[in-house]
Parts: sequence; C-alpha cells; structure tokens
Amino acid sequence: MKSGDNDVLFVELIERGEDDTIRSPANGERYTIESDLVEPIILGKNIHRYEPPQTDLGVIYPYESTEDGTEIIPENELQNKYPKTYSYFVDFEDRLRGRQSEHMRYETWYALNRPRKKSFFENPKIIVPDICERSEFTIDNSGEYFIGNTGYGIVPKKNSKSMRQYLLAVLNSSTTWFYIYHTSTVLENDFRRFLASYLGPLPVPDVDPLSDHESEAGDRTQKLAGLGEDQTRRYREKSTLNLSLLDHLGNHSVNQSLGETGFIQPPRDSSQSLLQETTEQKPNFSTSQSIFG
Repeated sequence: MKSGDNDVLFVELIERGEDDTIRSPANGERYTIESDLVEPIILGKNIHRYEPPQTDLGVIYPYESTEDGTEIIPENELQNKYPKTYSYFVDFEDRLRGRQSEHMRYETWYALNRPRKKSFFENPKIIVPDICERSEFTIDNSGEYFIGNTGYGIVPKKNSKSMRQYLLAVLNSSTTWFYIYHTSTVLENDFRRFLASYLGPLPVPDVDPLSDHESEAGDRTQKLAGLGEDQTRRYREKSTLNLSLLDHLGNHSVNQSLGETGFIQPPRDSSQSLLQETTEQKPNFSTSQSIFG
C-alpha cells in the first residue's frame, strides 16, 4: 500500500473505539474520526522475525469491499456517512489535491495512491519487510494489519494456520536466506530485498501439514510447522518481558545484585517512577504515612 502522503493518511492511533482518537503527523493535532475507516497499518521497520506484529499507526482507508473488488467511497456518501473523517480530509484538501500530477493520478482528491485490495489485507498472512539483513518473516494470524509500501504480505493458497507456521519456519531458515542473499539485489550495508520476483522461484515443497501427514515429506512438514509455532510462542513470551536493566536494578544503593536480576519482572519504565527517588533527591518525600491509616 502506498498513500501518496503518509503524514496525512498514516496517523498515530491514540485511542480506539466506536470513534478513534488519532494524532495527525501533518500538523500534530488530535482528531476524532469514525473507526470504520481506520485500519492498523504496519511498516517494514516494525516487522521482526517471529515477533507478533505491533503498531501504533493507522491508515485512513476510505474504501469499501464490493462485488467488483475494492472501491473508493463516493464523496457525497463519505460526507454524509462519515462526517468526522470527511472533515479531517477537508482540513488537508489543498494539500491532498496538490498531489495530482502528469505522472501521478488519483481517483479522487482523498484517494490513496495504491490502496490495494482490502480483502488481501484482511486475510491471515505472512509479512516481511521490504529490506532486510536477514530473514525477518512473521505472521499476522488475525488478518488485522494493513501493510505499508516498506513491507510485503504473503497469503498462501492453502491458508491454514499450520501451513503458515510451516512456511514461516522455511522462510526464516538459513537456507532461504542463503538463496535470497545470492539472488537478490545487493543494497548498502549488504542488505537484501524480499521482492516477489526473488521469492517466487524459491523451491518450497508443496506439502500440506494437515492432509499429507502420513508421508515422509508430510511428517517433516509437520515438524517444521511445530518449529514455526514454537518460535512464534517464544518470541511472543519474550515481548512481554521487561528488558530494561535500569528498571530491574532501580536507583538505590541497596537493591538486588546483578546476579539476581530478572527473577522478578518490574513494571515497565519503573526506573523513572517517583518511588525510585532517594531522600537526597526528594528530601521531603516520605512513605511513613498512609492515606488508609
């Protein structure tokens, strides 16, 4: 997906609900717009090997699925049905209209440059950054995330969870990286690109972990699917850990030793808490009295 103006159409998600509270990078202002037209979007820099997708960005997506595919919502309908979103667009109308050029045409002034099919993004899929220094594939099992133009999505023909886990293990393997490393375009700092034209010829066995389990190839495929699932689970558990050394050690001279660090998980950013201040820093601070006493 390519927006044509990321600062207007890719927004910070502050609070989600029936209406979403967003912040526009274009002017730093907060807006409330209809949640039906805001989708979480992930960029390549936020896609990491086996890690659950996470993003605080949303794309304002004024499109709907029809029998003919994905079509933009007509302006009169947008204004009547989604007045808050329309008002947001109007605030940047001159800027959005200014994108039109001889070489860059838009369906209408608030359209995205390349919206892609909505149904594709709403499928469970494998995702990968455009540019990597190793295989960085992970899975969007919920079909929740749209993808910016710095990433790619792969929807397998047999799109079962076990098939995605199997392909994830194969695509993150050293064998796949060796293949991409020697066939892809060489970029600065020895990075490589994961374009479809490079991944397409990759010889991945067409074996279904569910239906081909009795064959030798099917047995191996099941093991790879299990490996992909185990790695995904481990990275998910890792993402819940507080890895800040300052949070673990605190700011006091009397505290746990470095060898004891990690056995108890402190709250995130607790090193910045007022409770970490010493009497030298806060001479009048006292915890000797309780409001419940």
